[in-house]
Amino acid sequence: MVIGMTFSRCNNRKEMPGHFKTDEIHSELGRKLDWRSMPEKQSARILLEKKIDPGKASNRKAVYDWFTKWTPKIYLTFKNRIKELVEPEKT
Repeated sequence: MVIGMTFSRCNNRKEMPGHFKTDEIHSELGRKLDWRSMPEKQSARILLEKKIDPGKASNRKAVYDWFTKWTPKIYLTFKNRIKELVEPEKT
């Protein structure tokens, strides 16, 4: 299972907005995220993953609990940071 965000027109992690300080974000969340550069697509992806099969009926409660816990945390952590983003100039 994954909660993720993709930022377009971003060649690598170094080009992510400066206010996306990984240590600060990890501290707020209490957990590390996976920051992935996708230079071939000029974008970057930020992921929070959990190794669990949501297709198994026996995992339904765990899936529900995980999304219920992490979706609001991710939203609150990134809400203002995303609002502050400025679209890059077209080249």
